[in-house]
Amino acid sequence: MENPELYQFPISHYCEKARWALDYKGLDYRVHNLVPGMHQRVVGRFAAGSSVPLLVAGDRVAHGSAQIITVLDELVPEKPLTPADASQRGEALAWEQWLDSQVGVDVRLVCYHTLLHHRDIVSHYFRQGGPWWAGLFLRFGFGKKPQVRFGIGGADVEPPVFEIEPVAIEIQETERRFMLIEIILDQIHGFLFL
Repeated sequence: MENPELYQFPISHYCEKARWALDYKGLDYRVHNLVPGMHQRVVGRFAAGSSVPLLVAGDRVAHGSAQIITVLDELVPEKPLTPADASQRGEALAWEQWLDSQVGVDVRLVCYHTLLHHRDIVSHYFRQGGPWWAGLFLRFGFGKKPQVRFGIGGADVEPPVFEIEPVAIEIQETERRFMLIEIILDQIHGFLFL
């Protein structure tokens, strides 16, 4: 297999999940850091929609961190990220779906609400490894769109609340621990650290 290519944002927890999956598999891969807003053109060449991460591995395209993990497990079955046993696999995938759609969305909302009020920090991270013009675009072209898209208010609006404790309790109450849960929890902790 030729080296996969990951199209991503440097500070997205969904992209971090994809990077960790690639690293866990021990794959050499090329990262393309995209500029928010302008990324839609690049992603649109490979898949419908505009979200990242997106992985191109030979003739395979995986869009979204969950699909990337599935494709990586198919392409590199050694060191699986999801259990082989059907019932455990179903349970792990249900956890992943819940964490991605519920917890991940809330974490993204809290982080963007905070980070978008600090353009210098956001611009610094989004410029890393990107095109030379990224700083100019982020300074002048990255305005209200993210706030509208993610339902984030202005500086006078209370930040959204994300409670980690109910999530931790829910996870502790399950009998099994899965690699996917570990990865997602690590990304939540990393994003909260920002």
